Amino acid sequence: MINNNHYVSAYGITHRLLFIQVAEALQCKWDKGWIDQKVKTYCSYIYWEALFNSKCEFLKEFDDLFLEQVFLCGYEGFMEFMTRRWMEHVLSIQTNDGCFGIFLKRGFRKIELRRKKREANLMKFGCLDHTTGLGAAVLSLFLRFLDNKPNSVSL
Repeated sequence: MINNNHYVSAYGITHRLLFIQVAEALQCKWDKGWIDQKVKTYCSYIYWEALFNSKCEFLKEFDDLFLEQVFLCGYEGFMEFMTRRWMEHVLSIQTNDGCFGIFLKRGFRKIELRRKKREANLMKFGCLDHTTGLGAAVLSLFLRFLDNKPNSVSL
């Protein structure tokens, strides 16, 4: 999977990065230089995708993917993912109830269920457990970033 040099987009590339992170957490014996290069290459592609999404004013259909992109590469230390604008977007998609992943469209007294990931579970208030977990992880990264660089981003 990660030995393949073909570019894959969206969840394909984020899941390759996640695979590396899990393998590292399990202390798999890999060539550290090779892995570091893969992480750098993947996060470069992921950054390009996330940047393109931000230039399109953050398409809401990609919010879950955006959270995954920011978390996985932010966790790897790529500070390009820790921008004020991106932090504001993450905060803007958090619900008043504190969760993420509302896929219920309210209007004209009609509630329409939109896309729901198969591996996600619907929680109270129309939130998704998977997306809420990603959102909480991203917010923790932003907090860690702000704690380490308090003058670089002002709230």
